[in-house]
Amino acid sequence: ETAAGALRNLSACGGFEVCDDMVTKDIMTPLVALLKECSAGLDSNEMSPQEKKDQNRNSIENIANEAMNVLWNICECSSRAVSIFNKEGCLEIVLKFLSRFPTNVDLAISVAYCLQTVTEDNPELLKSFSDPGLHVLESAMLSPVSSMEYILLKTLVAGTIWNLKDIIPSKSQAEIINAILKVLSDVLDLDAGETVIRMQEAEKQRLEAAAETEDVLESASRDALIEDDEMEEIPHKRKVRRKTFVSDLLPSTDRELRETIALLTAQQTALEIIVNMCCTEDPSDDEWEELSSSDESDAFMENSFSECGGQLLSPLCLSHEVHTAFTNYLIPKKIFEKTAFPNSTAVDICSRSPTWKSLIR
Repeated sequence: ETAAGALRNLSACGGFEVCDDMVTKDIMTPLVALLKECSAGLDSNEMSPQEKKDQNRNSIENIANEAMNVLWNICECSSRAVSIFNKEGCLEIVLKFLSRFPTNVDLAISVAYCLQTVTEDNPELLKSFSDPGLHVLESAMLSPVSSMEYILLKTLVAGTIWNLKDIIPSKSQAEIINAILKVLSDVLDLDAGETVIRMQEAEKQRLEAAAETEDVLESASRDALIEDDEMEEIPHKRKVRRKTFVSDLLPSTDRELRETIALLTAQQTALEIIVNMCCTEDPSDDEWEELSSSDESDAFMENSFSECGGQLLSPLCLSHEVHTAFTNYLIPKKIFEKTAFPNSTAVDICSRSPTWKSLIR
C-alpha cells in the first residue's frame, strides 16, 4: 500500500513526462497484476474470523484505491497506457471495484475518475462494455446517498456514461441523457459558498467537542492513576495507561474540508461535462489558426456572418434530447449563476484559515 501510494504521488506530481517514462519502463505490467490480485482478493472465500476478514478486505481495498489512482494518472497522460488498459481487460476489474460504491466511496471515486478518462474517444474500449457493466454505472449514478463525496461520484459517472452515448440504444438515449442532466442540474443547484460556511462551522464545533472530550478523558486517566497509587494491595505498582484522545480516532484529513472540496470538484466537473455536450465537430485549433493567418480569413468571416443571418456565432448543434433536457433543467440559467463572484463571507473564512485557504484560486 505504501509503495502504491508513493507511485500515486509520483504520477500525480510528475506530469506528462514522468507518467510517460513510467509507461516506457513498463509500470503497467506490475500495476495490472496488482489490480488483478486485489480483485481476486476481494473475491476470496477463505474461511476466517469475521473481524480478520473485514480487516483484510479493507487493506485490499486501500491498496486497490492507491493502484487505481496510479492507473488514472498514467492513463490521463499516456495513450499507450490507455491501449494497455484496453488489451489487458482492465475494464472488468475496475467495474468490479466501482460496484463497491455503497461501502467504499473513496475507491469508487478513484475508479470513476479513471473511467471518465479512458472512455473518452476510445471506441475500442466501448466495444467491451456489457449490459452488466452499464448497470453498475447506472446504479452508481442513481445512488440515493446525498453526501458531497457521493455527489462527486455520481457526477464523474455521469461524465463516463456521456462518453458511452454511442453504444446506448437509441430508444434509451432520451432517458439516459435526461438522467445525466438531472445529476448535473442537482450538482449546480448547490450553493458552494453556503456549503463552505456551514462546513467550516461544523468543523469548528467538532474540534471544540473533541477538545472537551479529550480533557475529560485526560482527567479520568489521571484520577485512575492516582487511585492505583493509593491501593494498599500493590503499593509499589503503578499502572501505565496510554491516554486515548478522541482526536486520535479522527481521520487525518478534515472531513468537512474534504466534503467541501468534493462539492467544488463535482461542480467544476459538471460544467466541463456540459461543455463536452455542447461541443460540435468544428475545425480544430490548428485549422482555425491556419485560417486566421491566411488571406482568406476576412472573406471567410464575412461569409459566415452572412450565412448566419447577421449573427456572427452559429447556434449550438444540440440533439433534440440534449436540448430538451437543457431546457427542462434550466441548465443555461444555472451556468450563468455560477459566473457570479463567490460568497464574500465564504471567501473571508477560507482566507483566514491555513487549511481552507487552498480553496481560493
